[in-house]
Amino acid sequence: MRKLVLFVALLVAVPCCAQEALTLDKCRADAKLWSNSDLQIAYKKAQLEFVERGTKNETEFALIPFKLLIVRTLEMSRCVEIESSSITSEQSRLYDKAQAFIESAINDRYFGFVKRHNLRDQFIKEDEAGER
Repeated sequence: MRKLVLFVALLVAVPCCAQEALTLDKCRADAKLWSNSDLQIAYKKAQLEFVERGTKNETEFALIPFKLLIVRTLEMSRCVEIESSSITSEQSRLYDKAQAFIESAINDRYFGFVKRHNLRDQFIKEDEAGER
């Protein structure tokens, strides 16, 4: 699944969004920000309310455009490369946590699209037929 998200991310982000130069300091600051437990808990609670009751998730993170989420997940992958051999297990954990959170938000967007366009039954039917 992670490979699929990264593949889609490359298709969407590379042609559309200018990449700013990443530095080690920027990488570490962004990983710390996006792996913040309070940010993640607020988003996930609001997203659960959306799924269960249809209440729109209006957290700051939910308002980030899809293309920027793609850029962010790619950035975390690039940051791991920038850290290379000097990466600590703690820093690696922060990158993983940040990237997993961003990817879950991307998946939430896909889920919302499928739901809004009544494609769930078609998705299940095709999945059961082995179309992946």
